[in-house]
Amino acid sequence: MRRVMLRMVTSEGGGVARRRVLESELVYPDSQENKRVGLVSDRLVKARLLVKGQETGDPYVEPAHDFLVRGWDKLQNWLKEEQGNLLLQKELTPAANKWATAKRERKSLGLLWDDDPRLSSAITLMLSVRSFFWAKSNLFVLFFIMLLRKFAIT
Repeated sequence: MRRVMLRMVTSEGGGVARRRVLESELVYPDSQENKRVGLVSDRLVKARLLVKGQETGDPYVEPAHDFLVRGWDKLQNWLKEEQGNLLLQKELTPAANKWATAKRERKSLGLLWDDDPRLSSAITLMLSVRSFFWAKSNLFVLFFIMLLRKFAIT
């Protein structure tokens, strides 16, 4: 529940707003986690707390009500606990998407965070138990770690 809901919020203007999330952003490296996410998502849709749709061919899910992200105390506590990590996630998601698209087109050089101070925070968070990075974000960070190891060894 925590992972799903934390993906569906954004901080804007000092407040919290709901965020439309592509279903591909709810795919994690762990298959058991993906089953849990699917179960939680389906139950929240049935309860009409989340809605699913499709935009430009990509399925998405989002909170059905603004009150859900603004008025749910448990979510507010999660947001306070993860404030710094959410900012990192907000910056990492478009970078990982851009890198993945460019990688398919063989133009991904220069898109990694190799000289970016956020990389060490991303690695630390990715390796933590609390990580809620989705699969593409993990690949983005892991690819850079592999490059570091390759050039450190040779």
